[in-house]
Amino acid sequence: MIDNVQIQNGLYKEKSFYGSGIPIVRIDNFYNGKLIYNNLKKLNITDEEKKRYFLKKGDILLNRVNSDEFVGKCCIFNGENSTTVYESNIMRFRVKEDKILPEYLVFYLSSVGGKEQILSKIKRAVNQVSVNQEDIKSIEIPLPKLEKQSVIIDIINKNIKTAEFLKDIRNSNKNYLKEEIDSFYSNL
Repeated sequence: MIDNVQIQNGLYKEKSFYGSGIPIVRIDNFYNGKLIYNNLKKLNITDEEKKRYFLKKGDILLNRVNSDEFVGKCCIFNGENSTTVYESNIMRFRVKEDKILPEYLVFYLSSVGGKEQILSKIKRAVNQVSVNQEDIKSIEIPLPKLEKQSVIIDIINKNIKTAEFLKDIRNSNKNYLKEEIDSFYSNL
């Protein structure tokens, strides 16, 4: 079970509150574990809402309402903008970092085992699925000591960098091959 964590759903505001104010993270602002800052919408909120829904460095964001494919996607807020809040379709986790590292939890929830557990708890509605805080709290998380969590994080990050490097090489080769083919045919 997910212990050592504080979970809270995000802020709902009507469309008329959008346009100016402070940045708000929405479900389309993160993908593949990465938060995309360049297209955050702005929202007018009260000081009380700001206090309740602000994000701080290390907070985990989890998509709680979407399709089967995207429910459960998550990322870590890195504190790039300290006055950012998050919308109602997202849960915020604050972990006790002396027990579990945020990046370890995100990697686990994004793994096949984590995703299977999330999908086993979804509730279906018309064209969407959802999970609630109790569903997420009931997920069984393997919890090694912090040192082992750090090692796991380092290994996963190295593999991600290797995969990104190989993807860049593949794309470069693909472009080179296209240029060669085009050049061959243009010289006929």
